[in-house]
Amino acid sequence: MLTLQELEELEKEFVEFLVINGVTVDDWERLRASDDGNAIITAFSDVVFESIMRQTRFLEHWSPRAVKTFQCLSDKIILVGADVKEGSSINLVEANSEQMVQHFGELEFYRSEKPYDSTRESVIYEMISSGCTISDGQLFKKMLLAMVD
Repeated sequence: MLTLQELEELEKEFVEFLVINGVTVDDWERLRASDDGNAIITAFSDVVFESIMRQTRFLEHWSPRAVKTFQCLSDKIILVGADVKEGSSINLVEANSEQMVQHFGELEFYRSEKPYDSTRESVIYEMISSGCTISDGQLFKKMLLAMVD
């Protein structure tokens, strides 16, 4: 469920959600005082979250010795990853993506892809829950190009 701060930031969208669902200002004031208000906020939270999952195109997962980037297509997910080579002391968590690019020679790259084993949005949710972050895809593209060079 969205926090109060998140709900305040999405006030305009929440009002539109109420209107679309036929909830008047008076209805909302009455519902807000009951458990039904929480149910409406939960439903709105689900709509917001589903929208974020649908819009997500790239994810990243960082650890000290590996980075994995993902492109989330409509029918499959593509992984481009890199592991730190033996003997290298680079810590990928401490390096930002620009510093990492400077150390591409110390990394072993790999790529794979697979179809989603459940809905696209639920796979993305599971990945975010296990530590992935939404990204702009720039690192994915740089790593993919590094594999071609």
